[in-house]
Amino acid sequence: MQVGWSYWYPADYEVSHGDQIDTPAPGELKDGAYETAGGTFVHEGYDCPVGTAEAACPGTVRTGPGGFTYGQISKVSTTPNPHGGGEFWAQTLWDLRTALGSTLAESLVTRAMELSPAFPSMVDMRNSILQADQAIYGGRQVAALWRLFAARGLGFFAASDGGDDQNPVQSFAVPPAPGSPIATLTGKVTDPGNTALAGVTVGIAGHDSGFPGDYAATTDASGTYTISGIFAGTYPYVSASEAGFTRQVRSTVALGSGTTTLDWQVARTGPPRPAAAASPPSPAATTPRTSAVRRTSSTRASTAAGAATPTSPRTVRRAPRPRRTW
Repeated sequence: MQVGWSYWYPADYEVSHGDQIDTPAPGELKDGAYETAGGTFVHEGYDCPVGTAEAACPGTVRTGPGGFTYGQISKVSTTPNPHGGGEFWAQTLWDLRTALGSTLAESLVTRAMELSPAFPSMVDMRNSILQADQAIYGGRQVAALWRLFAARGLGFFAASDGGDDQNPVQSFAVPPAPGSPIATLTGKVTDPGNTALAGVTVGIAGHDSGFPGDYAATTDASGTYTISGIFAGTYPYVSASEAGFTRQVRSTVALGSGTTTLDWQVARTGPPRPAAAASPPSPAATTPRTSAVRRTSSTRASTAAGAATPTSPRTVRRAPRPRRTW
């Protein structure tokens, strides 16, 4: 996405200041004219909509014509690289700019960077832009944003297995309508010895970016977790993770109306945490005192100053995300 932002922000600036002209015709906005003496280093314009057959938006051999979609990010270039995904992200953000205008688009895209989790996936950034609109504008653009994202394959059931997944699952669905069937996911997390594990996060990919209302929960002392209020449907990935344990992922998880039980077993990747050292005895003490070890959970909520949070944030302990390789 760093590449996508580096494409989009200059194009936004240049069009706003008259250095590039953006007409209703697709395929006009390309980068690299200065560096390539009038050529370009992108495959097609940032203003190429999905499905267009215009010659100015030829796509690539592996994607076909028209604007790129989320499931094609590894196919834009001959081999997967950040520039292919960057072109997709720049086109997605240009759709947002076209629909909402430069000022509002800049506000949402920039604020979303502040709110996003570390090393985000594109679905995390989708969620961050939606959260930015909620924080700044009270969610006035939510419906329009969902339509834009869904058209690019970043719909409600889109997901990736981490920020560096080159083959994410795309979805062209907007969120289910109010009153749609609701599911609950519950279960227990243990180690290979069947010992209950507290503090393990179970999350549904695409809806576990660390915001209020996420589809994620942390196990309690009995190793039990419960995620409620889930729109029924089939989700590409559900994971269980905790620092110091192997991350487990289940694929294509169907959640129907009612309660689904999904148990997990995670193995430790390192030695157990050492017990706290005993505190030195106080001169006035008649018996030695020892320090107690207490495990706590951390929470993540919107950091928007002065913005009302629509619901209380769930307590979620997130495992460290792997650093992206590009």
